[in-house]
Amino acid sequence: MNGEKGISRKTAAFMIGGIGFVVLMIALMYSAMEADLSYYGETNMTVEYSEESGSGFSEPEESGELVASEDPHSYEFVSRELDESGDTYIEELEYGEYIVGSQIQEGIYTIRLKEGSGYVNVDDAENTIYLWQDFGTDTKYDELLEWQDVRLYEGAIVEISDNVTLEFSSENAQTSDLKMKENPNVEECAFSLETEDKIVAGKDFEPGVYDVSIPEWNGWGVLYLKVKTTDPYDEDGYYETSIWLDGGESGKTYHNLYLSDGAEIYIEGDPAEFVPSEKIADIDYKEYYEKYH
Repeated sequence: MNGEKGISRKTAAFMIGGIGFVVLMIALMYSAMEADLSYYGETNMTVEYSEESGSGFSEPEESGELVASEDPHSYEFVSRELDESGDTYIEELEYGEYIVGSQIQEGIYTIRLKEGSGYVNVDDAENTIYLWQDFGTDTKYDELLEWQDVRLYEGAIVEISDNVTLEFSSENAQTSDLKMKENPNVEECAFSLETEDKIVAGKDFEPGVYDVSIPEWNGWGVLYLKVKTTDPYDEDGYYETSIWLDGGESGKTYHNLYLSDGAEIYIEGDPAEFVPSEKIADIDYKEYYEKYH
């Protein structure tokens, strides 16, 4: 041994045991990491991002867009499939509500943010489709610039919030089946609603479909609507809602508000103007609140 002492059996056993412990710990850590990755890989997240296809939650590059496709499970109870053939249709829509098959053609849509921030809501009781999506540039709150595979069936209601402009585009829009007509209410049917005045459709103004705005610069208002219905789910037999309105150049007009015979309205804030909508749905408006709300 040239005068050097060898390693004792006890020391060698201790070293081997230590190495084994380290190997065991590394194996356990790898196993835990693999299980954690497997868990996240099995989630049902459908919103993804990529510069080309629009998928993933990684930070977008400067030239990329934040895009999402609606989860196919949202359409699992539809009564029929949408026709794959149709026409190309592009239109920018703002604050208000729109009936699919009338003010918007039936079809599969991509919805893109053009200006501002806000939300779009799709309510389709017949096909059990209830969708909601926020639009903007804040990814922390799941806001999008583009929403794909939004399937709009005839009879659905699309509601768009204030302070946002959205582009609706489709490659299979059913333009030949569009149920629209001229508004029977003429320009002379326009009226103003003064602050806190309560007026009734059919008594104080002509029932119908109106676009509503606040003309005063920097004005604002909250419009309250109360309509008698036969829907058993409406409390006390009335449907009630409120609509926020901003005035001036930056304010948005609320489009396509239907005021049925007997509807009561009043406003808090500044006076509002009601102008008959240019085009309206060719439907039986007598069932509007029971069927569409």
